[in-house]
Amino acid sequence: MKLSQIHVRDPFVLPVDGVYYLYGTIRGTRRGDTMEFPAYTSRDLTEWEETKITLDFSNGFWADSDFWAPDVFLWRGKYYLFLSCIAEGRKRGTHIFVSDSPTGIFTPVSPDPITPRDRQCLDATLYVEDGVPYLLYSWEWLEVGNGRIVISRLSDDLTERLDDGVEILDAFSSGISNEISGLRRGEKVSGYVTDSPLIYKTKSGRYLLLWSTFGDNGYNIAVAASDSLTGKYRHEKLLFDGDGGHAMLFNTFEGEKKISFHLPNSSPLERPCLRAVTELENTLVIQ
Repeated sequence: MKLSQIHVRDPFVLPVDGVYYLYGTIRGTRRGDTMEFPAYTSRDLTEWEETKITLDFSNGFWADSDFWAPDVFLWRGKYYLFLSCIAEGRKRGTHIFVSDSPTGIFTPVSPDPITPRDRQCLDATLYVEDGVPYLLYSWEWLEVGNGRIVISRLSDDLTERLDDGVEILDAFSSGISNEISGLRRGEKVSGYVTDSPLIYKTKSGRYLLLWSTFGDNGYNIAVAASDSLTGKYRHEKLLFDGDGGHAMLFNTFEGEKKISFHLPNSSPLERPCLRAVTELENTLVIQ
């Protein structure tokens, strides 16, 4: 099948041994103590085949709904799945699972989510610098009004945060985020969105933060910049401003850099979109 035939939000591409694995937000199927989610594989990024990933819930896993934005990383010889989810009486958070295979079976690395239990969080992901793992996550606007992005140091086995984290960006101060409305616990709230944070370090050592929010033309991919990993990030530009977003970056087997995001943002029309992206004049540019 083609990408135009795949209905998925928040697409994430993992290249492994000549095969590209495409994950995304898709409704899963619960079978007893396991849950299966559709995923897709390709050798050329053009033709795709459907497969599945399997999660093991046999040890009383805490969450039961809103399984969103799976990011999968190869770390220390194993595959780690970052997945946002929620349960009645619990705040939304991102949990980490581990497997020997890109498709599972994935088991939780710890009993609790990797994001703080006292915060409503989502879209946590992994950033590694000099062999040190960091957690990057969104503190959700539905709870705090002004959505924020936080970075924390992780233990080497990815089982715990080693500090309280540093807020590196908030949506309102970015100057490019429009206020939107939503529902939280049945009540109408409004605020500013910070979705899908991602850090990219340029060849010169400049840090670029990619994130998604709502602007004048709908959902977008914004770029903010900082001279240090945990410093304040200032808005630089909109990388994509056509009602698509939730981006990630990966390198093809031929060495070309690609960006993946869903387009448009309207359900059920969203589809995975892959574009070439390059570093130019100390920033990123979509080709």
